[in-house]
Amino acid sequence: MSAADAPITPTPLPISPVAVRPFAFNPDVLHAVASEHHDAYVHAAPFPHTVIDDLFPPEILDAVLDEFPSRDDVEWTVWNTKNELKFVCSDGRQLGPQTQALMAELNSSAFVTFLEQLTGIEHLIPDPHFHAAGIFDIPQGGFLDIHADFSANARLRLDRRINVLLYLNHDWKDEYNGQLELWSNKPRKKVESISPIFNRVVVFNTTGQALHGHPLPIQCPEGMSRKVLSAYYFTNGGVPLKESMASHGVLFDEEIGEGRYRVKRMARMFVPPIVAEAAREVRQRVRNHKAT
Repeated sequence: MSAADAPITPTPLPISPVAVRPFAFNPDVLHAVASEHHDAYVHAAPFPHTVIDDLFPPEILDAVLDEFPSRDDVEWTVWNTKNELKFVCSDGRQLGPQTQALMAELNSSAFVTFLEQLTGIEHLIPDPHFHAAGIFDIPQGGFLDIHADFSANARLRLDRRINVLLYLNHDWKDEYNGQLELWSNKPRKKVESISPIFNRVVVFNTTGQALHGHPLPIQCPEGMSRKVLSAYYFTNGGVPLKESMASHGVLFDEEIGEGRYRVKRMARMFVPPIVAEAAREVRQRVRNHKAT
């Protein structure tokens, strides 16, 4: 047998060392969830929003956590200013395969259609670049002052309309702080506080009046952090007049920031943890006594 007649042995394709769990949203399930939450969403105070638990298969999110990068694994964008301390990675190419697959599903037709049905905002456009979105990692001491988000995506030349925040924090306790606070604009008042627990999704309209943040410094144990997967959605115009504003970046609310939160952050810098814990226990005993 000549070399030309020899059977050809195919070269095996390289196998990824990490198995990606297949996952795709069921459009019928998403439609039912959107229908259930739509009315409450559009009438929610202080601005349209909703909180949905257990929307994702937990094993998918656990796989994302298994590959969640450390400080040295990716090139983090670090925001460390008087208004915030957080780590952000928007480049999906640096992230693990399960995270990339989940990010792609957040930009899928099924999920975008779900958001349109939930919010009532038509013609939504996802951002394939995840500008300023992606994964957030908030360490001990990290925080994000109350603010309104940037109004437009300069690269895509689109108006920002919807935020989606997916929390990835097992066993998160209220005393760790990190609750997402939603504030009314007139008067300045905290209306809702949402704990960032595992498999919780928060969806809300993005306007110049949608004030939100998690301004108290994170007080989780060593080795933990506040982990979030975020995605933003846009339209090409169509912003209602009452929501329209001149294009702007992130607007931090100095009135709120200079008030109780700056004082509380300074206090936490100088009060020993054992003293702070003792004070919390006293406050809890007082609340329990009043309840009885």
